Amino acid sequence: MSGAASIATGGGEAPGRARESLRSRALRASGWRLGAFALVKAIRLGSNIVLAALLAPAAFGIVTLAETIVRGLNMFSELGIGPAIIQSRHGDDERFLRTAWTMQVIRGFVLALATVLLAWPVAALYDEPALRLILPAIGITVLIQGFNSTSYFRLARSLSESRRALLELAQSVLTRGSMIAFAVFVVANEWALVIGTGIGALFFCLMSHLALPGIRHRFCWDRDAARELAHFGGWIFVGTVIAFFGQQADRLLLGKLDAMSVLGVYGIALTVSRLPQELSAVLSTHVLFPVLSEMHRGADGRFAWRVRRVRRVVLSAGLILSVCVVAAAPLFFELLYKPEYHAAAWIAPLASITAWIMLMNDGVNRALLAMGRTKELAASGLVRVLSTIAFSIAGYAIGDTPTHALVGFIIGVGVGNLCAHGVDQFNLRRHGVRLARQDLVFSGLVLVIGAIVFAMDRTLAAVLDPGTGQVLARMGAGGAAAGIVALIFGRAIFRELRR
Repeated sequence: MSGAASIATGGGEAPGRARESLRSRALRASGWRLGAFALVKAIRLGSNIVLAALLAPAAFGIVTLAETIVRGLNMFSELGIGPAIIQSRHGDDERFLRTAWTMQVIRGFVLALATVLLAWPVAALYDEPALRLILPAIGITVLIQGFNSTSYFRLARSLSESRRALLELAQSVLTRGSMIAFAVFVVANEWALVIGTGIGALFFCLMSHLALPGIRHRFCWDRDAARELAHFGGWIFVGTVIAFFGQQADRLLLGKLDAMSVLGVYGIALTVSRLPQELSAVLSTHVLFPVLSEMHRGADGRFAWRVRRVRRVVLSAGLILSVCVVAAAPLFFELLYKPEYHAAAWIAPLASITAWIMLMNDGVNRALLAMGRTKELAASGLVRVLSTIAFSIAGYAIGDTPTHALVGFIIGVGVGNLCAHGVDQFNLRRHGVRLARQDLVFSGLVLVIGAIVFAMDRTLAAVLDPGTGQVLARMGAGGAAAGIVALIFGRAIFRELRR
């Protein structure tokens, strides 16, 4: 086997056209995902600049907390339905799909009720009375999402990403546009985010039934399908709940440890620092996981080798984007945001270390999921929760000033994610897939190059007088460094795909 076909092919298929078909579908899906990601993130970054101009940092902190809760409830409502449809051999069976949809709807109702029950305790915990109404409103959004068509996941199973990407792009435009419109003309507070999110969720649900090809859904209960979904999704659900607290623990904790204004600035910084990881997560979920699942179903004994090759491309792209974040973040926040948000200029580069660890873990996580090792993923997720809580609180407590406390908190979050990644690496190694050396090489490069780029920017900011000359010098230095890295590793990516 030769060329890029060997990167994304399952050994169980017939040679030639079938193998080339998987490679072609994977590359086409990656193209659609990259394009949609770039446009959606551009829309989000642009709308955040507008929202930051309309909202004070304290109000934006409430928005960040609301977004965290929304993401958590979205994760809870999945119940492993999507991965199960992608991974299962019965993922195209109508009764299987209708049973999955029925379970998803039931889950949506349960979660909507949970938001009502949790509203007052959460509002009391954070001393934010507005959450008493915001959480039930978010529950309506979760209820709507429970009715989403399984056609969205069936398209992912076959790596048919064009319609999925266009639907997500349309949803993003409508959601963010609604947020800004409500903030300008109706309410300039956290309700703009909640209402905009609800409008986007309703649009997505309707279009998933009307615009995506697939079966017509109705309530159904097939015992065999339910048993398979429960077996696969049981640990997915546990892992998802744990993953939510592991991924969002920093915002939940910081909202309690510090002022809402600090949480607001931190949340704004993460929208930039985690861009590389979010891209990796998108590709891992929508492209890498279906590809790895098909490879594993093929069972030709070369699964570990293919994982390393595919992941080499992902890590190279992640390295380029991480350096770009470190180079661009300081000027981005200093030039485009009000002074109240300028702390994000140093928070984003520091938080990008955690983002890199999460990026590395995405590929490891999806490899274990493709092998059906959901119980092991749940265990590593629990490690992430406990270690993130422990190290972030300890880091915050050690700081002798508010700034140092925040630095310690961010480093603690990174250490917590590193602990979970180590557990996943250990579990993957037990199944014959060794990735530790690959991670050490790429991580060393990211740390060294990122530190040099950030130190160069800080030096120019300190020695040059403020003004256009300083801005141009910093832009030139950062752009040159990022360009060199992109040239070197971009060529490596191109060679890997052409082999």
